[in-house]
Amino acid sequence: KKCPFFGIAYWQSGIVEHSAGNIDISRKNYWTSVHLLTAVGDDHNLYRTYFWLARSYDNNSDYDSAAHYYFKALMLAEKSNESFKIFNAACELGEAFLDMRNFPKAYQYLDYGLKNKTASANRFDVWSKLNSYTISLSLLHYFTRADSAIREFEILAKQFNNGWGWLNLDKLKGIQEYEKQNYPDALKYLSDAYRKTNQVTISKPDLKFIAFNLGKAEFKLEKYDSAIVH
Repeated sequence: KKCPFFGIAYWQSGIVEHSAGNIDISRKNYWTSVHLLTAVGDDHNLYRTYFWLARSYDNNSDYDSAAHYYFKALMLAEKSNESFKIFNAACELGEAFLDMRNFPKAYQYLDYGLKNKTASANRFDVWSKLNSYTISLSLLHYFTRADSAIREFEILAKQFNNGWGWLNLDKLKGIQEYEKQNYPDALKYLSDAYRKTNQVTISKPDLKFIAFNLGKAEFKLEKYDSAIVH
């Protein structure tokens, strides 16, 4: 009766159903897994279940629900005092708050997560989270720290040397200059980022974010026709 295997099986089934596009069935399996794993006190696998349940909402842009379950995962990560779990859960929670435009919370959890990254952490994952962290800094007008984060991002961009990195570097510089009210420089960087979307595959929310901020910069410079298009 104290065996966690049923809970683990429902968690794994949730992942399979999600991959097949059966979101409702997937979540029912995750919730069953939560019930079973809670009953046997298996916090390790309960962390995994909450994390993947949160991701299922994240992928559907239900960021309130995603944040709720990422927070539950983070509480379990802190209870276990395992840095790699704290890094993953806190950074994902921060990105959910960023998507909800709650910039103080986004900064709080992304900063916390990145401070808990381990030496063995996937460098691309760290790079991706640094991207979100830098945006939160710029939008909060923490410009000195944002400039430092952009330099760190650029170092990694040179190491990886791929299109995603160069596109996002332009985007980060453009957001920073826009928030500093340096609209001509913002327009330059955001235009460069937008042009690069023709060569680099990015998500629709990321494309929307670049196009929207490019339009804002054009509007500030009274380039109304282009602003309307973007």
